[in-house]
Amino acid sequence: DVNPKDIQKKLKVLGAKKFFSGHVKASYYDYPDGRLTKADKMLRLRKAGDRNELNFKGPNLSSIFKTREETEILVDNFYSTSKILGSLGLKKNFESKKERECYRLGSVKFDMDTLPGIPTLLEIEAPTEKQVKEYVEKLGFTMKQTTNMTVYQLEGYYKNKARNKSK
Repeated sequence: DVNPKDIQKKLKVLGAKKFFSGHVKASYYDYPDGRLTKADKMLRLRKAGDRNELNFKGPNLSSIFKTREETEILVDNFYSTSKILGSLGLKKNFESKKERECYRLGSVKFDMDTLPGIPTLLEIEAPTEKQVKEYVEKLGFTMKQTTNMTVYQLEGYYKNKARNKSK
């Protein structure tokens, strides 16, 4: 739950440069028996502007951070790749759409995402956990204000929160 204008100003002061702003669509795939999800693995096809990426993520290796083996390739066509995945027996089990702003400062990447029904969030991706903590603090936050939930988990969290408020 971040204030986008404040984060933009702070990133600019730190010297971060914006390199993407736009719509992002992501489709997540699994086998019908859910074997990837059960093994805490993920296969994602994402379209960010004109860029199409197929990404595999292994199990999370940290309780505080999202630390995963990650393999990514660029693909020419989002829809053809989706069709290939379906032909291999994979099913789309989740889809997300969001607006994203991406910034880079050296080897550290900052993604600010706005999704329907979820307050704007900031993801900090860095080569080391120490660097993530450093930039969390430089942006005026504490580690207690962070989460390592996935987009799917965040959507569920805010849906439950809204349900409980309406009771």
